[in-house]
Amino acid sequence: MTQNREMPAALHQFVSLAGRSRDGQRYACIRNVDRLEPFLMSIVGDSDVWLFVGSNSPFTAGRVDPDHAMFPYQTADKLLRHADASGVLTVFRVGRGGTAATAWEPWRADTHGRGVTRNLYKHVLGTEVVFEEINHDLGLRFAWSLSTCSQFGLVRHAVLENIGAGPARVDYLDGYQMLLPAGVNAATLLRYSYLAAGYMRHEVQPEVPLAIYTLNA
Repeated sequence: MTQNREMPAALHQFVSLAGRSRDGQRYACIRNVDRLEPFLMSIVGDSDVWLFVGSNSPFTAGRVDPDHAMFPYQTADKLLRHADASGVLTVFRVGRGGTAATAWEPWRADTHGRGVTRNLYKHVLGTEVVFEEINHDLGLRFAWSLSTCSQFGLVRHAVLENIGAGPARVDYLDGYQMLLPAGVNAATLLRYSYLAAGYMRHEVQPEVPLAIYTLNA
């Protein structure tokens, strides 16, 4: 059962993060970032990959220019207004003890303030952004990061941590949404918009770790 909690104000501070080769590197942190109006960030790297991320979790990315976007290239107002339309989608089904399973979708706009704390971290050099959501009712912490590199392009890491008492049973669905097929350029998206999205087809080959992204007529 969700308890009523007073929503704390956003707090900015500098912190050091450990784990996954971070080695105590410095990050600018905004705790309770969902208390602020969403804003846009750019993430820099050592390659031709560009990445623009909203503080409420949506993002667009690609190589070189908008015609080689991996996710729909949109203006900042559209990206921030439709936070659930582009980027990643994560859904957990969580059970503890003998209780019935509960669904949890981190960073969903309609779960704002419902027993969760959302924190945002950005590397002081602008090379990585980390989204963290703590679900106090379920006793779980979920964090995921975005960065770029010349070898792999767009890089995402995700960690789910049990911070509650006792074990938890978790089923999950996690992945990208609105990942564009090759050849869908900015002009195509501008002209056909959701019609183009409606003809996108994403398939997974069960025998091999291979995904196929196409645009069907």
